[in-house]
Amino acid sequence: MKKLAGALTAAAVGIGLTAGTGEAMPSGVGAATTASSKRAAKKVTVSNDFYTPILVKVAKGGNVKWIWQNASDGHNVTLHKAPRGVKKSQFRSPTQTSGTFTRKLAKPGTYKFHCTIHPLLMNMTVKVSR
Repeated sequence: MKKLAGALTAAAVGIGLTAGTGEAMPSGVGAATTASSKRAAKKVTVSNDFYTPILVKVAKGGNVKWIWQNASDGHNVTLHKAPRGVKKSQFRSPTQTSGTFTRKLAKPGTYKFHCTIHPLLMNMTVKVSR
């Protein structure tokens, strides 16, 4: 009985640690969490039919790096809404199944991204602070 209680406690602690990492469930599966760090590029995983996390916060001039992992289907990152004056064409990755795509976000505001192949499933937001 003590072994079972210890295992359950360890599992609960493990779940708590995972929840605090900034990782989010795919859209529609659970609540999104926010990736947060002031210095390093924010990392977003591109998988089949979802981005993880779906909400990222960066400081003005911060970078976001999308990393394709376990994506057997081709996906892309396309900006569809941005602060006034931002050129959307500079924020479109190629459609790919592996690799990375990094962009610097210099203007504060809200940036909305989607995959043009799966626009209803793959959406995410980047909030850039002043």
